[in-house]
Amino acid sequence: MSHHDIDIAGGGFTGRTGKELGPTGQGLRKQKVPKARYSRLGVGGALFAASLSLAACGSASSTTSKASSLKPVNIAVAYLPNLQSGSALAVGIDQGFFKAQGLIVKPVQFQTGPPEISAMQAGDIQFASIGPGIMYLPMKGLGKYLFSDAVSLADSVVGNKADGVTTPASLKGKNVLVPLGSTGELILLETLHLAGLNLSDVHMINTAPNEQITGFLSNSAPAMAGWAPNTTEILDKSSSAVTIASDRTFYPKTAFPVNWGVASGFAASHPGVVKRFVTAMLEAATYRTEHLNTAVSELSRLSSVPQPLLAETKNLTVWFTGAQMVKNYTSGRDETWMKSYNKFYVVEGILPSAVPFRSYSLAGVATSACVSARDC
Repeated sequence: MSHHDIDIAGGGFTGRTGKELGPTGQGLRKQKVPKARYSRLGVGGALFAASLSLAACGSASSTTSKASSLKPVNIAVAYLPNLQSGSALAVGIDQGFFKAQGLIVKPVQFQTGPPEISAMQAGDIQFASIGPGIMYLPMKGLGKYLFSDAVSLADSVVGNKADGVTTPASLKGKNVLVPLGSTGELILLETLHLAGLNLSDVHMINTAPNEQITGFLSNSAPAMAGWAPNTTEILDKSSSAVTIASDRTFYPKTAFPVNWGVASGFAASHPGVVKRFVTAMLEAATYRTEHLNTAVSELSRLSSVPQPLLAETKNLTVWFTGAQMVKNYTSGRDETWMKSYNKFYVVEGILPSAVPFRSYSLAGVATSACVSARDC
C-alpha cells in the first residue's frame, strides 16, 4: 500500500520506503500520548452562508435557552493531540458552545490524519481536523472542507550535525523520520526544494509522532520532519540537533493552515447539524484567541498531553477569530491555500490534475457574517 492509500483499520500505513515505526493512528480508542504533538452539495451555499451568519449571533450563554429547543444530536469529532488541532474543540466542549447548539460531542483522538478520514468513510466520525498533509483526500471526494481556523508555525526539519546533516542539501540520500500524510512531509518537501531536491532524494521512514523523539535520539535516522513540541524537545535534549528549516522559513508565501472537514454523506443528510457545528466552532475560535492559557488547560484535560508541552506551541501559531475565519473564506484566502496544496499534490503525482475548490468544499460563501454577540 502506497503512502497515499488509506489505512481502513486505523493503524499504521506504509511509506515510500516500505519502512515503518509505530502506529499512525489510535483508531477510535482515546489514548494517552504524553510526548506527541500531536460534488458540489445542493445545500452547500445556503449551508455555509447560514452557518457563518448564525455564528454567535448569540453567545453560548445567550443561546442556552435555544439549545433546549434544538433536537440533541450526538456527533463524533476527530482531532490530533496538539494545540492547533484540538484546542477549538476542547474550548467548544468546556465553554458550552456545542451544548448551546444542542450538540453532544464525542471527541476521538488520533495520531495522524489518514485514519481520521478512514473513520469518516466508515461512518464512525462525522467531523475532523484535517491537516494540509492529507487535504488530497477530500480533493479525491473523501469528505468536505469546511474552514481553516489557524496557521501552524510549529513544523520544522531537524538534522544531526554529528552526521553532517545541517543544510537542505545535506539531506540528500539520508533517512528521515516523518509521519507520512502530515505537515511533516510538506515541510520536508519545502526544505528539500531549497536545495533543488525532491522527496525521492531522501529515504522517508514513516514514524508516528510519539515515536519520533525516541527514534531521533537513538540515532535511528540523522534527520526528522515534524512539529513542536517534539522538535523542541529534541533540540533541548540533543546538543547535536539543529533546525534546518521551519514554517517561518516559508511563511507567509507558504502556509500550513489547520482545516476542518465533514463526512460528505453526513453533510448532505444533516445540513442543519453541520450549520450548528460551524456556529459552535466559530464561537470557540474567538474565545480561544482571547483565552489561550485556558485553551491549553482544557485541551490538556481532553488529550492527556501535559500542559507545558502544549504551551510550547502557543506562540507558534497564527490564531484566527471567528470573524477572521469568515473573512478568510469569503475573500478567497482559504481557496488560495487549498489551490497551493492542490498544485503540490499534482507535482508529486498524488492527484492527476487540479481539482476545483467547489467540488470538495461546501459551495457558496457568505458575504457577511455575525460571528459573535459582540459583532452583531
